Amino acid sequence: MKMIALFILLASTLAFSQIPNGDFETWNSDGPSGWATPNAPMLPQLVTQSSNAKTGSFAVQGEVVQWSPGLVVAPFIQSGDDASGFPYTQRPVKFTGNYILNPSGGDRLSVSVLLMKNGELVGIAARTYSSTTQTYLPLEVPFQYMNDDTPDTCVVTISIIGPVSGSDYHLGTTFLVDDLKFSDSPVAVEDELNNPKVFSLMQNYPNPFNPSTVIRFNLQASGMVELGIFNAAGEKVAELVNGQMDSGNHEVSFNAQNLPSGTYFYRLTSGNITETRKMLLLK
Repeated sequence: MKMIALFILLASTLAFSQIPNGDFETWNSDGPSGWATPNAPMLPQLVTQSSNAKTGSFAVQGEVVQWSPGLVVAPFIQSGDDASGFPYTQRPVKFTGNYILNPSGGDRLSVSVLLMKNGELVGIAARTYSSTTQTYLPLEVPFQYMNDDTPDTCVVTISIIGPVSGSDYHLGTTFLVDDLKFSDSPVAVEDELNNPKVFSLMQNYPNPFNPSTVIRFNLQASGMVELGIFNAAGEKVAELVNGQMDSGNHEVSFNAQNLPSGTYFYRLTSGNITETRKMLLLK
């Protein structure tokens, strides 16, 4: 009986740790295996391999870099070679890992994990980190579930976003991330108090895009919501949402068929909270 109980415990533990290459030990020419990145041939690399690992031999490093005059690009990693995530059929309590952050200009490390079923959201774990750290700190993000469904897909996105009061990110910001896992251990009390409901604006997918992309966000309360698209000069080029919305998770499609290639910002405002992210249209 003891052996059977031990086997069940081990099987349960393994079930919550199946993030493909979550320890970033395997790499290819584009970045960590099983992850999509914004890296492009003949351009400075945003996502690179680092030997400064929490455990094992390697971690993933991201850095805000300048691709061309006036074009500063932020790093991100998104699970799946094509950024579409990976098969996953569990309902973990939280998402864990380790991180180091050296922000410039108030930049933040954004973590979002979407659990989906047939393309619909089942659960979300989302949090931003802003404090400078020279050594690895624990990354723990509790899940909030929208229904009782069992997911079939998980999409993990880790990226650099700009400061709360700004619309851009800054050269010199770097992060290291290692040992990403799922956990069914209890959530700390302070996590529940600090995140009774989640407000988050996720990185658009795909990014870069041509000409359509999807923007997902979660509202912590019902109320008036604005979601606008702005060009690099700060001019509004599209208004996707302007009206009353319920709390919970939402997604909006944006088609840039009539816009030129370039850098654009999308800004979400709900109550007294505003989040802005950058996206890249490449035609």
